[in-house]
Amino acid sequence: MNQVALANEAETRNILSELMGEEEQKIKIDFLKINHDGEDKQGRDVKKGSLSLSNQAEPVYAQEAKIHVLAQYFQYREQDEKGKVQNKTVLMTDFRKGEPIDMKGTLRCGKPTRKSLNQMTEDDQKFWSGKVKTTRIIRGVINYTGKTVDGNEVTVENVPFQHYMKGSGYNDFESIVESMPYGKKFQDYIINVKTEKRGKYYYTTFSVDFGTQAAFTPELASTAKVFVDMARQENSVITSKYNEALMETTSDTQVYEAVASTGDLASDLA
Repeated sequence: MNQVALANEAETRNILSELMGEEEQKIKIDFLKINHDGEDKQGRDVKKGSLSLSNQAEPVYAQEAKIHVLAQYFQYREQDEKGKVQNKTVLMTDFRKGEPIDMKGTLRCGKPTRKSLNQMTEDDQKFWSGKVKTTRIIRGVINYTGKTVDGNEVTVENVPFQHYMKGSGYNDFESIVESMPYGKKFQDYIINVKTEKRGKYYYTTFSVDFGTQAAFTPELASTAKVFVDMARQENSVITSKYNEALMETTSDTQVYEAVASTGDLASDLA
């Protein structure tokens, strides 16, 4: 789905939801994927480190792509042993601005501050490192020419995507942010993306052609608005769950205090 189709579908879904008195439909876009296994879901050979998109009916694999990143967010995500997300904080453009509240009524999914972590044992630090992942999320549009497993060449044009980076890959995009010329932002340029192997896995790497600035078209503006709506939707749900969790905690505390008070009164009257 290209950026125009995405914007039209997102707007249509929200209008219909509003007319029906229902909650807004969740906006979904492709994830940028990296093949680590050397094969696809059907067991067919795919070059390791290849890039593709998650919602392609027939995956189109490439070794590199060009992306125009429109948004960057940061989020703490708590996961179980299988990697399934159990809790997450609101999306933030800067962790230094505001409180990273989460769905369970705490901050940072319960992860201690960096200062507190530095005072913990190595085992405790590893525990929190595995339990709660600090995640960088970029969203934009992607262009590339690749091939299907059958060898058919396909060009992917202006498809909205999102890419999550954590662990060893968390800071990969930071080099782009820090390399921007004075007065410029990463949204001003087209960024090249490839992959490289580190240990057992492949990670995205980025570079910029500073000689060519990105054009901000009306279609791109519509896509950017969709990303804003996506973040607003997700943060609204998380904030609501945060407030519900706080109310439950407050209610439980009140019950406990009431029971404790009754016990004290009974002792006084005995």
